[in-house]
Amino acid sequence: MKLTKFYLLFEGDLQPMLYAMSNDKDMVKLFKKTRNMEKFYVKEQDISKKDYESILRDHHMLMLRNIWLKSRVNGNTSVVNIPGTSIEEQEVMRKLDTVCDIILPDNIDDFTNIISKLNKKTINLLNSIGLFNILKFYHMMNSINRFGFEMDYSPDEFDELMYNEELLKNWGIDELNVFIAIYSGIVKSKGVS
Repeated sequence: MKLTKFYLLFEGDLQPMLYAMSNDKDMVKLFKKTRNMEKFYVKEQDISKKDYESILRDHHMLMLRNIWLKSRVNGNTSVVNIPGTSIEEQEVMRKLDTVCDIILPDNIDDFTNIISKLNKKTINLLNSIGLFNILKFYHMMNSINRFGFEMDYSPDEFDELMYNEELLKNWGIDELNVFIAIYSGIVKSKGVS
């Protein structure tokens, strides 16, 4: 069995780090297509099934697999399949949790104050991951009685809002753009979008 290993290269005297691996030829091709291969050293080796099982057991988080990430294109939400590791997927989810915990304010005026202090590049990044859509939804929901604010909507209007697919379909954070932002140095954004 042939195992392909991808080692991440660093500048200076640092040793390459094992980053990802796979015995699936198609997955290896897709990984190469979506990554900046100048940043990787690739090593192929023939191994026995027993050795592969041992590597899989010890390094399962580095095995390439399909990662499914939500993305918005032209206002429509879809799911994109890209090759990646479990470590990459977990990092995207960890960043999503962090963004929501840090950025979503108790008061929309606090957020406006924060935004006014950010540079254009940061604002564009936050917009690319869909944060402003979330904030619009969050602000709208905070005006509804169930959060202790004055009721701007009747109970019927509230139910209509909560189950309005058109309204809700694009309010989530764009996971693919978060992935691209985290791994911008090693990912070809054209290859994954």
